[in-house]
Amino acid sequence: MAVVGVYFLNKLFLEILEKTSKEHYSFEKAITEYAKGKSVKFAVTNVNNLSLKYPWEVLLFKDKILSNLKKSVAATASIASSAELIGEVFVDENATVIGKFSD
Repeated sequence: MAVVGVYFLNKLFLEILEKTSKEHYSFEKAITEYAKGKSVKFAVTNVNNLSLKYPWEVLLFKDKILSNLKKSVAATASIASSAELIGEVFVDENATVIGKFSD
């Protein structure tokens, strides 16, 4: 199970966050402090959400974005006559695809 949050926070939370010591888990500590004595709601889902807590998790977003791209070659793309596009290829606006190199 992973905790992924969409937070709707008010001014009181921002005041608590401002007073929280600045460290790696400042946000989590402020959330904990804010939740004390307050009504906090959450939902449990079976949806596999992506998180960006660590830098390497951006690679998961890359996979998700690329999996939704449809085969396309933009009209403004420059494709060399000796280039061979194989498979499901997405060539973006103004991209340049060079041809095969000779020995």
